[in-house]
Amino acid sequence: MMDYMQTWHTIVPYVGPFAWTSLRVVGYFLAGTVATTGGLIVTFIALQLQRIRSAPEQIPWAGVERYRFLPKLRATIASLTKDREHSESGWEKYTTTNKPFTLPNLLWPLTILPPSEATWLISQPEHVLSVNKTQDDVMGLAHLGPGPTLESVHDFSVITRDLTRQIPACTMEMFEEVKQSFDAHFGDQASGSDWQDVKLMKVVESSVLDVASRLVVGAPLCRSEQYRKAVSTYITVNGFTALFVQAFVPPTLSSLAFGVLKWPVFYSRWRAARLFYPEVERRVAALSDARYEKEALRERENDLMQWIIESAAAKGDPAEFDPKILAHKLLLLNLFTIATLYLTLSTTLLTLLSSPDAADILATLRGEAAGILPTLAQDPTATRKMHAHDSLIRETMRYEPMSDTGLMREVLSPSGITTPSGTFLPQGSHVGVSVRQMQRSGGKSADDYQPFRFVPSTASSELEAEATKPPTAVQVSEAHLSFGLGRHVCPGRFFAVNTLKLMLGYMVLTWEFEPLKEKAKFIQIAGASIGSEKTVVRIRRRGAGEKERGDVGEKASGESQVTG
Repeated sequence: MMDYMQTWHTIVPYVGPFAWTSLRVVGYFLAGTVATTGGLIVTFIALQLQRIRSAPEQIPWAGVERYRFLPKLRATIASLTKDREHSESGWEKYTTTNKPFTLPNLLWPLTILPPSEATWLISQPEHVLSVNKTQDDVMGLAHLGPGPTLESVHDFSVITRDLTRQIPACTMEMFEEVKQSFDAHFGDQASGSDWQDVKLMKVVESSVLDVASRLVVGAPLCRSEQYRKAVSTYITVNGFTALFVQAFVPPTLSSLAFGVLKWPVFYSRWRAARLFYPEVERRVAALSDARYEKEALRERENDLMQWIIESAAAKGDPAEFDPKILAHKLLLLNLFTIATLYLTLSTTLLTLLSSPDAADILATLRGEAAGILPTLAQDPTATRKMHAHDSLIRETMRYEPMSDTGLMREVLSPSGITTPSGTFLPQGSHVGVSVRQMQRSGGKSADDYQPFRFVPSTASSELEAEATKPPTAVQVSEAHLSFGLGRHVCPGRFFAVNTLKLMLGYMVLTWEFEPLKEKAKFIQIAGASIGSEKTVVRIRRRGAGEKERGDVGEKASGESQVTG
């Protein structure tokens, strides 16, 4: 007892100072947190007010009617979740009468032009209305891009020149990865054929990352959990950094902010690139070695990594030929490929499974896949005959595009620019069109989801069939803007659609999907439509002997429909 009392009297003098010091530390931390949060909020509001003042004054705003106090600011903040609502309101109130309107947006007020001015919009030169400047601001490419120059970052000619031409040569390799990855994430034959619940967005994300990475770094690295985590971290850190600077830092201080915040991005990029950097370095050395026959080297290494290296060598600039720069460029292309495939595939599946005709649609796709996928080894171009899959992809992008707005440009001309209808847009203005509304306004059935709307009809002659042939998923027009339009149309759309057919075909052929009892929920974030990660889908691996059924028939009116 005496020992206890002695110990107690020994430590008591220290208890008070220690508790006081702890409270001070906690207090300082809380005060710092409150001050930082308050500072960010004040900066954010001040920046939004500055952007609101920069918007063309003569153009009315959508979504401000419900607010009496600071309507434009409150509509701008609300746009994070109500962007689609604002867009639809502006379309009904202004666009239907061929007038522009301003769409509240956290990045910048966006002037939405009527469809009649879309062709004029895309015809303007880059130094007048810039696509690249908009992309640079959203992604921070001027500061976070792999270099060596911003012009080099914007150079995607290797996609148009090499990848599109080499799609048949890559098809079997990509199909191999589709089978490997989807079996690993959805469940292979060893897992049995019982029904199981899966979080669709999660497994699609993992599978798409593997498949997209097969094009960039090849196997087996694309299947590495270490590489998957490194790439996912890089994408997250890069996106968060660019978004933070855009939302909370005035343009005059953005260079300074990126100078500080870029290091976590560079580190995450290095962690991913180091896993395949030795291979890039080896190929650069081989291409520089006169002893190697260039044609033999290309035949052995016919992939995106090799095309990027050869493209850089052809420029004759040593900075472009730096293995580190090349590795980082490959990661940027990996980012774009993953985003496109993930959003399109997940949206397609969720929209399909939400349809009341889901069972018949799946049966039709399964019948087509069963007839074509087994022939790919003999004819890699057979995916061109997957008309039902192609139509499904195009209809999904039409019905539920990745973004509600598109063709976004920034006015660079110091004197501004005037649209054909007489609307003046000063320098710094951002302009675009309502993609979702334009794609859903082409007739009485345009607002309906018809997966086989674009399947070629059965005609009495080959000439008639060619004349009535519907557009494919890769064809762009003012009625189909998901891939852009004009000079800046997405160069990788041919590869993306071909890969989507492989993924969709293998999925419906290998697994049974239970249609959703309720329509899938999509989260609207600043105009982007993303499937909810909480969506659970029941799937079952199909047995090898299960019979395929389904075909695409025709209505009397000539429109395609599904028949079981």
